[in-house]
Amino acid sequence: MKKMAGIALALIAVSSHAEESKPLLHRASDELMYQMFKDEDTPMGRTMRKNRRDAENRAIRSAPQVKSARECAKPGNVIDEDVRRCMKGM
Repeated sequence: MKKMAGIALALIAVSSHAEESKPLLHRASDELMYQMFKDEDTPMGRTMRKNRRDAENRAIRSAPQVKSARECAKPGNVIDEDVRRCMKGM
């Protein structure tokens, strides 16, 4: 029963990482498939994780920059994923 509730929540609260241009049902089914296969070390699981990473990278690249790298850089001028997200306001 708890698993069904989790699936229902996944369907209702569709991931913010999903592309906004897709219809709601498509985004919900993508999220459900991801939740089912994300922890498996199978070709399907690896593909689902790669697709999620690619979608997140597209979202980061397409977002407008709101802060400079200097404002977000870590000590030692380290720039990583956290800094990229900070620059995009995520």
